Amino acid sequence: MTVAIAIAAVALVVCAVVVVDAIAGARAEDAVEAQVEPEVGVDVRARIGGPFGGLRAITGRIPVLELTAAAVPVPDQDLVITDLLVEVRDLVVEGDAPVAGEGTFRAALDVTQVRAAAPPELADLIDLSDDALVVDLGLAAVPLDVVVVPLAGGDASLRLEPPGDIALLDEVVGGVTEVPLEVPDGVVVAAAAVVGARLVLTGTLDPVVVAAG
Repeated sequence: MTVAIAIAAVALVVCAVVVVDAIAGARAEDAVEAQVEPEVGVDVRARIGGPFGGLRAITGRIPVLELTAAAVPVPDQDLVITDLLVEVRDLVVEGDAPVAGEGTFRAALDVTQVRAAAPPELADLIDLSDDALVVDLGLAAVPLDVVVVPLAGGDASLRLEPPGDIALLDEVVGGVTEVPLEVPDGVVVAAAAVVGARLVLTGTLDPVVVAAG
């Protein structure tokens, strides 16, 4: 009986801690959303994860912070990120500013945004379908490889490469086409791929540098 009572007591304490953690987590998530939303200009959903993430958030240490948003405008560019996912691990916050942490991001662009970013001679010919970026040449739709090319100063470009020697495509596109990306400080675009009908950019970010910018 004593052992059973002790086990029940431990279970009750664990449940109580989980409930407190959930409350603390919800408040911390609300606080994060309230701080981030004015910066990006759209609604943001924050989720704090990891063991007792809510309780640890009170001390300024967040094991996992996940931020999601839709239709996010890109500063100083006529471009909108269709869907954005940011995940920061081992985030340490002092005051209102992060001082440590490692982040990743996934930014998805629909075909309208890809066309807006593409060179004018190519924009109306581009489509995204079946995990491929294709150029409609009338007689055939030709898939293009999308490659991220790092540039000086931390910026990058998306290189659209035709598969092999296609004379008609060269006439329309002019061979290899590069779409420049103005990348914020602290952000590194590492890869690009077409997933379904979205062009998805992935990479890493330093929350300390991004927040300072």
